Amino acid sequence: MQRFRMVPLAASLSIAAAAQIPQLKVLSATVNLQSHNIAVRVENESSKVVTAYALAITQEDADGKPIKDASGNPSESVGVDLLEYDSQTAAWKEIQPGAVSSFPIGTGLLPDAASVEASVTGVVYSDRTFEGQAQNFFAGRANDAREARQALALLTPRPTTPAALESVLQKLRAMPHGIGLSVLANQVHITGVAAGALFDKKEPLPALAPPTAQQWDDIAAELSKRAAFWDAQSQAVPQ
Repeated sequence: MQRFRMVPLAASLSIAAAAQIPQLKVLSATVNLQSHNIAVRVENESSKVVTAYALAITQEDADGKPIKDASGNPSESVGVDLLEYDSQTAAWKEIQPGAVSSFPIGTGLLPDAASVEASVTGVVYSDRTFEGQAQNFFAGRANDAREARQALALLTPRPTTPAALESVLQKLRAMPHGIGLSVLANQVHITGVAAGALFDKKEPLPALAPPTAQQWDDIAAELSKRAAFWDAQSQAVPQ
């Protein structure tokens, strides 16, 4: 299960803030009126790998005038965190120096929207240095570390009956990013329909046998590694 998420940022941003971050350049921002998707292409003109970035999105009407949302904001701030614990299996890759990346932005189209403008307001690099608005990315990574530790605490009693395991799985399901469920599914090799049901909160939990002693050891070790990884990645490094 991919960790990628849109990171919530401030409700409104000044487009002028983009002038402070020339290293990540917006090449294009397009809107698909049929699919209601917005795609933003950016180019990394820095010498570092980009792991996260923030955008100010302004939707415009057919005359090119900005459209304000229901709160009166002329722009929406969207954060894209591309960092993965396992970068080899990541669906969305970090942006290498000189590379161009196109990303679908999950923001709702406003009525009368015909085009969109985007500008970069924050960037995080692989060495954890950053520019502009970036604190929410580090806070999100700290939350992932916390979730991994909470999942480990829930699983530490190592439930030995299907009923006890189901109770723990329900609690893991309620966690925002499914880190505990993902690790458990990987270690006990849950795939296909069962894996889909495990993560789908609208579906009943699949009937699972408790993991073996070795599997419990592997689950605990993996969750500990993930907590340590996200703890380290949540530490911002000043330029």
